[in-house]
Amino acid sequence: MDRAAKALQAVLAAVQRREETQRVIEITLEQACQLVGAVHGSFIQVDHRNGFLDITSTYGEDWTEDKKNCHLGIGYGITGTVAATGKPYFCADTTQDPTYVSLFSYVKSEMAVPVKVRGEVWGVINMDGFEPNAFSESDLTTVSLFADLVAFAFSLEEEYDERKRLLEEAMEGQKLEAVVKVIAGIAHEINNPLTTVLGQASILEMTPDQPPAASSLRAISSETRRAARILRSLLHFARREVSAKQVVNVASIVRELFSLREYQLRVHNIELTFRDAQPPAAVEANPDQVLQVLMNLVNNAERAIPPERKDGKIAILAERAGRFLLIRVADNGEGIPEENSEKVFRPFFTTKEKAGSVGLGLPVAQTLMEAHGGKLYLSTSSAAGSCFVLEFPAALPAIPEGDVDGDGEIGAGSAASIPAPTPSKTARNLKPGSVGRVLVVDDEPAILEFLERFLTMQKVEVVTGGNGIEGLERLAADGDFDVVLSDIKMPRCNGIDFYSQACVDFPSYKGRFLFMSGDFISATIHEFHQKTGCHILEKPFKIGKLKELIFSFFNNAAPPPPPSPTA
Repeated sequence: MDRAAKALQAVLAAVQRREETQRVIEITLEQACQLVGAVHGSFIQVDHRNGFLDITSTYGEDWTEDKKNCHLGIGYGITGTVAATGKPYFCADTTQDPTYVSLFSYVKSEMAVPVKVRGEVWGVINMDGFEPNAFSESDLTTVSLFADLVAFAFSLEEEYDERKRLLEEAMEGQKLEAVVKVIAGIAHEINNPLTTVLGQASILEMTPDQPPAASSLRAISSETRRAARILRSLLHFARREVSAKQVVNVASIVRELFSLREYQLRVHNIELTFRDAQPPAAVEANPDQVLQVLMNLVNNAERAIPPERKDGKIAILAERAGRFLLIRVADNGEGIPEENSEKVFRPFFTTKEKAGSVGLGLPVAQTLMEAHGGKLYLSTSSAAGSCFVLEFPAALPAIPEGDVDGDGEIGAGSAASIPAPTPSKTARNLKPGSVGRVLVVDDEPAILEFLERFLTMQKVEVVTGGNGIEGLERLAADGDFDVVLSDIKMPRCNGIDFYSQACVDFPSYKGRFLFMSGDFISATIHEFHQKTGCHILEKPFKIGKLKELIFSFFNNAAPPPPPSPTA
């Protein structure tokens, strides 16, 4: 395996283990210094309020307490310049660079990259070289990817702490809306750094001089997409009011349940399995409510399995019974005593007070099934476990599913329903070799940076803006763009308002917008899509899909419609 891939995987593994950010930083410095051959490195936290830089982690020798405790100012020295500008700094020879401030007399080259959280420089990673020209531009790119992983780890820890606070508040006051807020907030916030990590890893995969790293980088991309699918499931579960009754595959609902619960059950030594009906079946139902019922049954089954057991099992089985469809949820837990078997559906009846149960889960689940014209009942229970059954009034043939992996795209059902883009101006001012021009608007500087870098690699001219207001200014100053790629959730002027105003001020752009968002399940976003037919890519997205859509505008054709979302 390539050394760069090994180093990146070591840091990514620490993030996945939910190591504290400080520990992730220590691992990052060790791996990065060894990879690029730095004599030593440091992580500097930025105190914007007081204008100071604090060295919080170091790697290498000769770090005395005086050196560790020195307080540089923002804008002073190479590190201070990075903190002030938010841009990487590459110093090939410190003796020729007046910006360099000497801490070590033998350091002859230095590079520093920003660690950005929500668009603000939170920290700086600094690498020192023993000789002039010790580092390459490729080294700078690699350390920038390390910085993205550190930012992701910090965001994850910060959001986890916020989730814990809000969940405690919700339990105290029965404020269920706080639970929805925290799930939706975490998903939206984390999707932005995921977009950057996935994008940068994908770009490194495309680098021809690093073929040994390709398989490892593909693994990083795959795991990032898996995290995104889990976040999408969290958003979906948090916003149960979005969907109505529809024909939905049983496997599709169970797949979402697996995204939410399978890992946690597995680490508690409980195996979750599913067997679909043969042939596979669908039901007419509200998928969110069915998911809620299954979630309740699986949670109850988990509580019924003693924590000391190492062979816990929860099985979900779908089967046809005449015209009916049955979904069985069985476990090998302690079972329900016979005297309680008729009481479990009574409101407020519970034997799990210490586990926080208030005895409303099964009554609510039964009510939801009755609203579907179906039933929920306890089929069997003994010391060997219990089995609950969801009975639906009709088993339907399974419907074809598009991309079950999720390309993260909301699109219309047919090409005719998507407005064709207006051809761009005939008098073009493209640079020689350029294939088109794109305006990219996003409030996350790291996302703007990777999009500009990727599109430039595709010979696309790129102009950027940080919000809808800046986007309108770019259109007014230079309206010669083939397509506008815009985020939706942005401060000052969001993507929807940007689009609405652009259609008034620059009507020729009505069919030339492509959107992206980290809040894929938002009812507002779905309504916007239904009203306008605009394509919306879910963050994080595959850069191959982005390229396909962007280039379809260059060809003056409507982008190909993806499958309609099941949510």
